[in-house]
Amino acid sequence: GAIDQATGGPAGVTDTLTRILGEDFVTAFSGTNATETAFYSSAKSGDLVHLIGPAKPFASEPMYSGILFATAQEGDDDGLLQAWEIATNPQNAKLAVVEAGGDGPGMWSEAVATAGLARGFFTAGVPTFITNSALVKRGAAEFFFEQFYSSLKSGAKVCEAMRKATLATRSQPGFSHPSMWGMF
Repeated sequence: GAIDQATGGPAGVTDTLTRILGEDFVTAFSGTNATETAFYSSAKSGDLVHLIGPAKPFASEPMYSGILFATAQEGDDDGLLQAWEIATNPQNAKLAVVEAGGDGPGMWSEAVATAGLARGFFTAGVPTFITNSALVKRGAAEFFFEQFYSSLKSGAKVCEAMRKATLATRSQPGFSHPSMWGMF
Protein backbone atom coordinates (compact mmCIF):
# COMPACT_ATOMS: atom_id res chain seq x y z
CA GLY A 1 0.00 0.00 0.00
CA ALA A 2 0.92 3.62 -0.25
CA ILE A 3 2.90 5.32 2.46
CA ASP A 4 1.26 8.54 3.57
CA GLN A 5 2.99 11.17 5.61
CA ALA A 6 1.21 14.04 7.29
CA THR A 7 3.69 16.38 8.88
CA GLY A 8 3.70 19.77 10.48
CA GLY A 9 7.47 19.83 10.24
CA PRO A 10 9.85 21.63 7.92
CA ALA A 11 9.63 20.98 4.19
CA GLY A 12 13.19 19.59 4.24
CA VAL A 13 12.00 16.57 6.21
CA THR A 14 9.24 15.81 3.73
CA ASP A 15 11.70 16.26 0.85
CA THR A 16 14.07 13.76 2.46
CA LEU A 17 11.33 11.19 3.00
CA THR A 18 10.04 11.65 -0.53
CA ARG A 19 13.58 11.12 -1.86
CA ILE A 20 14.05 7.93 0.18
CA LEU A 21 10.59 6.39 -0.17
CA GLY A 22 9.56 7.78 -3.55
CA GLU A 23 6.89 10.19 -4.71
CA ASP A 24 4.40 7.37 -5.27
CA PHE A 25 4.49 6.43 -1.59
CA VAL A 26 4.57 9.77 0.21
CA THR A 27 1.81 12.30 0.57
CA ALA A 28 3.46 15.18 2.38
CA PHE A 29 1.87 18.15 4.06
CA SER A 30 3.96 20.93 5.56
CA GLY A 31 3.44 24.48 6.74
CA THR A 32 -0.11 25.76 6.29
CA ASN A 33 -1.07 22.59 4.39
CA ALA A 34 -0.40 20.40 7.45
CA THR A 35 -3.88 20.41 8.95
CA GLU A 36 -6.07 17.92 10.78
CA THR A 37 -8.24 17.81 7.69
CA ALA A 38 -5.23 16.78 5.57
CA PHE A 39 -4.28 14.16 8.17
CA TYR A 40 -7.75 12.59 8.14
CA SER A 41 -7.93 12.59 4.35
CA SER A 42 -4.64 10.72 3.90
CA ALA A 43 -3.84 8.76 7.06
CA LYS A 44 -6.52 6.09 6.65
CA SER A 45 -5.12 4.77 3.38
CA GLY A 46 -1.39 4.53 4.06
CA ASP A 47 0.93 2.07 5.73
CA LEU A 48 2.81 4.80 7.59
CA VAL A 49 1.98 8.04 9.35
CA HIS A 50 4.83 10.38 10.28
CA LEU A 51 3.89 13.50 12.24
CA ILE A 52 6.21 16.32 13.22
CA GLY A 53 5.12 19.23 15.33
CA PRO A 54 4.85 20.85 18.72
CA ALA A 55 3.32 18.62 21.38
CA LYS A 56 0.50 19.95 23.53
CA PRO A 57 0.40 17.94 26.77
CA PHE A 58 -2.55 17.61 29.13
CA ALA A 59 -1.00 15.88 32.13
CA SER A 60 -4.27 15.22 33.95
CA GLU A 61 -5.87 13.67 30.86
CA PRO A 62 -3.29 12.33 28.34
CA MET A 63 -5.96 11.49 25.73
CA TYR A 64 -6.52 15.25 25.36
CA SER A 65 -2.82 15.68 24.55
CA GLY A 66 -2.03 16.26 20.93
CA ILE A 67 0.18 17.65 18.26
CA LEU A 68 -0.31 21.10 16.81
CA PHE A 69 -0.99 21.60 13.12
CA ALA A 70 -1.98 24.54 11.02
CA THR A 71 -5.66 25.39 11.34
CA ALA A 72 -7.88 24.72 8.34
CA GLN A 73 -10.53 27.26 7.50
CA GLU A 74 -13.38 24.76 7.39
CA GLY A 75 -15.14 22.28 9.65
CA ASP A 76 -14.09 21.25 13.12
CA ASP A 77 -10.36 21.57 12.40
CA ASP A 78 -8.99 23.46 15.42
CA GLY A 79 -5.32 22.76 14.60
CA LEU A 80 -4.81 20.36 17.53
CA LEU A 81 -4.84 16.67 16.62
CA GLN A 82 -5.68 15.09 19.96
CA ALA A 83 -5.12 11.49 21.01
CA TRP A 84 -8.85 10.86 21.50
CA GLU A 85 -9.50 12.08 17.94
CA ILE A 86 -6.94 9.63 16.57
CA ALA A 87 -8.42 6.82 18.69
CA THR A 88 -11.91 7.36 17.29
CA ASN A 89 -10.77 7.26 13.64
CA PRO A 90 -9.62 3.77 12.63
CA GLN A 91 -6.28 3.71 10.82
CA ASN A 92 -4.83 1.23 8.32
CA ALA A 93 -1.25 2.25 9.05
CA LYS A 94 1.19 -0.37 10.29
CA LEU A 95 3.51 2.26 11.78
CA ALA A 96 3.01 5.70 13.31
CA VAL A 97 5.98 7.97 13.98
CA VAL A 98 5.54 11.16 15.99
CA GLU A 99 8.39 13.63 16.38
CA ALA A 100 7.01 15.84 19.11
CA GLY A 101 8.45 19.10 20.31
CA GLY A 102 6.92 21.40 22.82
CA ASP A 103 6.80 24.58 24.75
CA GLY A 104 6.06 22.95 28.10
CA PRO A 105 8.20 22.98 31.23
CA GLY A 106 10.58 20.28 30.05
CA MET A 107 10.99 16.85 28.59
CA TRP A 108 8.16 15.32 30.63
CA SER A 109 5.64 17.52 28.82
CA GLU A 110 6.57 15.78 25.54
CA ALA A 111 6.45 12.38 27.28
CA VAL A 112 2.91 13.05 28.56
CA ALA A 113 1.75 14.17 25.13
CA THR A 114 3.34 11.27 23.27
CA ALA A 115 1.99 8.72 25.78
CA GLY A 116 -1.50 9.91 24.96
CA LEU A 117 -0.76 9.90 21.22
CA ALA A 118 0.62 6.35 21.44
CA ARG A 119 -2.58 5.20 23.12
CA GLY A 120 -4.61 6.98 20.46
CA PHE A 121 -2.80 5.27 17.59
CA PHE A 122 -2.88 1.84 19.28
CA THR A 123 -6.63 2.20 19.91
CA ALA A 124 -7.11 3.20 16.26
CA GLY A 125 -5.46 -0.06 15.18
CA VAL A 126 -1.86 0.98 14.49
CA PRO A 127 0.34 -1.80 15.93
CA THR A 128 3.70 0.04 16.03
CA PHE A 129 4.41 3.50 17.40
CA ILE A 130 7.73 5.39 17.53
CA THR A 131 8.27 8.72 19.21
CA ASN A 132 10.83 10.80 21.01
CA SER A 133 10.79 10.95 24.81
CA ALA A 134 12.38 14.41 24.84
CA LEU A 135 13.36 17.12 22.39
CA VAL A 136 15.97 16.05 19.84
CA LYS A 137 18.18 18.45 17.90
CA ARG A 138 16.62 18.90 14.45
CA GLY A 139 19.70 17.82 12.47
CA ALA A 140 20.10 14.68 14.57
CA ALA A 141 16.43 13.75 14.18
CA GLU A 142 16.58 14.25 10.41
CA PHE A 143 19.72 12.10 10.15
CA PHE A 144 18.19 9.43 12.41
CA PHE A 145 15.02 9.16 10.33
CA GLU A 146 16.91 9.24 7.04
CA GLN A 147 18.82 6.17 8.27
CA PHE A 148 15.65 4.58 9.69
CA TYR A 149 13.60 4.92 6.50
CA SER A 150 16.51 3.86 4.30
CA SER A 151 16.76 0.66 6.35
CA LEU A 152 13.01 0.07 6.15
CA LYS A 153 13.08 0.54 2.39
CA SER A 154 15.94 -1.98 2.17
CA GLY A 155 13.72 -4.57 3.86
CA ALA A 156 14.68 -4.25 7.53
CA LYS A 157 11.97 -4.76 10.13
CA VAL A 158 11.15 -1.79 12.37
CA CYS A 159 13.31 -2.95 15.32
CA GLU A 160 16.31 -3.59 13.07
CA ALA A 161 15.83 -0.23 11.31
CA MET A 162 15.74 1.49 14.72
CA ARG A 163 18.95 -0.25 15.77
CA LYS A 164 20.73 0.65 12.54
CA ALA A 165 19.56 4.27 12.73
CA THR A 166 20.70 4.53 16.35
CA LEU A 167 24.15 3.12 15.60
CA ALA A 168 24.57 5.30 12.51
CA THR A 169 23.48 8.45 14.34
CA ARG A 170 25.68 7.94 17.37
CA SER A 171 28.71 7.33 15.13
CA GLN A 172 28.19 10.68 13.33
CA PRO A 173 30.44 13.55 14.43
CA GLY A 174 28.40 15.91 16.59
CA PHE A 175 25.67 13.34 17.27
CA SER A 176 27.50 10.96 19.65
CA HIS A 177 25.82 12.24 22.82
CA PRO A 178 22.80 10.12 23.87
CA SER A 179 20.55 13.19 23.66
CA MET A 180 21.01 13.04 19.87
CA TRP A 181 20.03 9.41 19.36
CA GLY A 182 18.70 7.93 22.62
CA MET A 183 15.37 9.77 22.73
CA PHE A 184 13.69 7.54 20.13
